[in-house]
Amino acid sequence: MLSILLTGILATFVFLRVSGSHCSESLVLGSIWGPPLGFALATATLTHLRRGQWARTTAIALAVGIGAFLVCLITFTNLLGTIDVGKQRYTMSHMREIAQAIQEGRSVEAQVDGWGTPYLIRRDGANYTIVSFGNCGIPDLPRGSEYSIGPTNGFEADIVLINGQFTRYPLGSIR
Repeated sequence: MLSILLTGILATFVFLRVSGSHCSESLVLGSIWGPPLGFALATATLTHLRRGQWARTTAIALAVGIGAFLVCLITFTNLLGTIDVGKQRYTMSHMREIAQAIQEGRSVEAQVDGWGTPYLIRRDGANYTIVSFGNCGIPDLPRGSEYSIGPTNGFEADIVLINGQFTRYPLGSIR
């Protein structure tokens, strides 16, 4: 029983190390996938080692490990994409609220987008521009350059709202 528990903990740790930078998401996925994978591997190992079938044990462990890794990789990638789509939608909605506040003459304090990066808000008389730097938090263009008009690909692309209209927005989003 102790070997099953230790293998589950080890599988959770390995999953967390492989999944990398998105800490909260990888912790959730690691706690979901790690223990069952550890249990399966430990049970298969113990069952076959008792019978002296080490080659079969190794093959089954590799097959289960590779299969589990592929399932986790696909699940994790889809989950992160869904999370970033939600952050894009939140950011666009928040940018509309900021634009409405500017149009009504209310003061707009420093606010952050869905990824936690501060917006760039520029005002020039009645004109204004609100820019979110996307997932990466780094501007796509040097300061003072003009953004191209139209949809963008990827979560790293800047989202731009000029005078109440999105001029640069995620592909497939409703402007």
